[in-house]
Amino acid sequence: MLRPARFTSADLELMLGLLHLTSKYQVEVLMTSCLDVIMDIMDLDNVLQILVVLDKYDVQSCAVKMVSDFMKENIVEIVNKEDWSEFVVNYPSLVKDFILFMNGEMINAKDDLKTEKESNRK
Repeated sequence: MLRPARFTSADLELMLGLLHLTSKYQVEVLMTSCLDVIMDIMDLDNVLQILVVLDKYDVQSCAVKMVSDFMKENIVEIVNKEDWSEFVVNYPSLVKDFILFMNGEMINAKDDLKTEKESNRK
């Protein structure tokens, strides 16, 4: 029986290059597999790089949401990393999109809490 390959952060550049090719030649099935591997490789050290590449190739919104969710869960560590300041300067539109995502999440949570409170009163 074949075992699935184990990818590490060292394989990220290869996967990002493959993502470029899948986007260029519109190979959707391979792009989905490539994104799955990239999501598995994602960590605190490469999440910003991944976000930039996903934005560049305008990939599936579910992948961008996964990256945004990861960033939301690890925001303190991410903003304290050296590359955060450079990211903010070089990609202000991505920072804006992330802030708006966080705001939307906050509003949704607030609405859910309000709905739950109203349901409990009945």
